[in-house]
Amino acid sequence: MGAGIAQVFATAGLSVALYDIEESYAIAGLERIAADLDKGVQRGKVNADERAAILQRIRPVWKLRDAAAGADIVVEAAPERFELKQKIFAELSEHLSETAILATNTSSISIDALADALPNPERFLGMHFFNPPPRMPLLEIVRGSQTDASIVSVVREFGQRLGKQPIVVADAPGFASSRLGLALGLESMRMVEEGVASAEDIDTAMVLGYRHPMGPLELTDLIGLDVRLDIAKYLAANLDDKRFAPPQILLDHVAAGAAAPQFRALLLQPVRFEYGNLDGADRLRLAGLRPHRLGDAGGGVVWGVRHPDAGAALLRRDSGRPGRPPPVDGHDADWCRRHRHSCPYSTMETAQARSR
Repeated sequence: MGAGIAQVFATAGLSVALYDIEESYAIAGLERIAADLDKGVQRGKVNADERAAILQRIRPVWKLRDAAAGADIVVEAAPERFELKQKIFAELSEHLSETAILATNTSSISIDALADALPNPERFLGMHFFNPPPRMPLLEIVRGSQTDASIVSVVREFGQRLGKQPIVVADAPGFASSRLGLALGLESMRMVEEGVASAEDIDTAMVLGYRHPMGPLELTDLIGLDVRLDIAKYLAANLDDKRFAPPQILLDHVAAGAAAPQFRALLLQPVRFEYGNLDGADRLRLAGLRPHRLGDAGGGVVWGVRHPDAGAALLRRDSGRPGRPPPVDGHDADWCRRHRHSCPYSTMETAQARSR
């Protein structure tokens, strides 16, 4: 998210310091921006000169003091962890000028709670961008009880300069967008758990029936399971512990190491079997579904089904790790070869075939 926000700023003609905790991470963020701009050039959205100019305005840094030095506005986009954000703000405050505006991209955490330890809470507010920031037009400005009205006006005008449509909301758990979006996402997960409909059909219902650009589970793909879980836990603790209680299916998949944005693919037909019980996997195969071992959770093995169009990302996730399942438990090399998916299983077997 941070790299996408930096891209938005640079596209608007601003000089940007893109900070991450390590040099390699900061450079990787710049590389993601370059790759996104390459796609824009291919689609005719930007030309080569514009691409080069945008990248020239972005400076990757890996020391907070370098990011804060001379900055007029700083947007923090760390994971949704209150203590982590507090730690970042404490260090940032030592290097920011008194006239700088400090903003957080949090999608749920209280602005007032974060502002408590800041030296200039009147210059602090939420600037909640949406993923992916270069293409999503909304900017949710969250006004804390100590935020000066003039700062809100400045940031609203700044958002318009960035090409966004700003809205202003009061500081409340989940604000407006996350509270509504999470409610829909969690209920969709519960419907999958209860067997009301498949994840794919639930998404289709919202896209075709309510004109959503994507379904709530596909959106969770984009956001990430771990992010959804963090927000759900926060809203459950601070707003309503029943409405926002994380569904078990979300807890299981995150515990199984499925925190990458692959929720829709994993939830088409998620099932759980005891370790060593291949009958369940066989039943999935007979139903024409692809079983995949997601990991250990709750004393057993979590099995899921990979959508045929989801690519080989899941296969690459655990290939080569100790204890990975044999191909019969979670992979069909013939299927990967037919669909031209690159993975260690099919590559290895193809090489062996050629050597014969």
